[in-house]
Amino acid sequence: SNLYKYNLESIHFVDHKNVPAGATSWDASVEMNQSVIGWYIDSNGNNLYELYLGADTGRISLPADSSYMFASCSSVTYIDFSNVDTSLVVNMSYMFYYMSGIKSLDLSEFDTSNVTSMNGMFYYSMGLTDLNVTSFNTSNVTNMNNMFYYLYYIEELDLSSFDMSNVKSMNYWLAYCYKLKSLKLN
Repeated sequence: SNLYKYNLESIHFVDHKNVPAGATSWDASVEMNQSVIGWYIDSNGNNLYELYLGADTGRISLPADSSYMFASCSSVTYIDFSNVDTSLVVNMSYMFYYMSGIKSLDLSEFDTSNVTSMNGMFYYSMGLTDLNVTSFNTSNVTNMNNMFYYLYYIEELDLSSFDMSNVKSMNYWLAYCYKLKSLKLN
């Protein structure tokens, strides 16, 4: 197919499986029972694709190991997480690695209560100017190495919900966040 991470412009998790005409679709469910359908389309003819993952019943659960899930999606400018369940995720390492095109990420609905590794989670996502992680439960996280490494344009981070009592390693946690002016901690 023509679909590669670097030629995606947006990612949408939706509550339907209505594949539009002209889209390329496939069964994206783990069980291969069509409970989750994926499709992509270049609706504006710019050679970048909108990726959709849809389910009719319930939210789409991300896997326990969601490491590198959106890594190197360098042209993505928008992700809609409104129909995502992250309660099963244990590993979020490098989840948003090198997403240089995205400016804003609202992860306020993420359930991170089972996550143990956030190693490099936003590593080198240097285009980010707005990052909402205000509801993160980090009580089980042990590894935060490189978590916010090189978020060049971030000026403020509200990490007041973070419980870092079990963190064993956080090397280069905020390295190269040159524009950071405000950091809220509990």
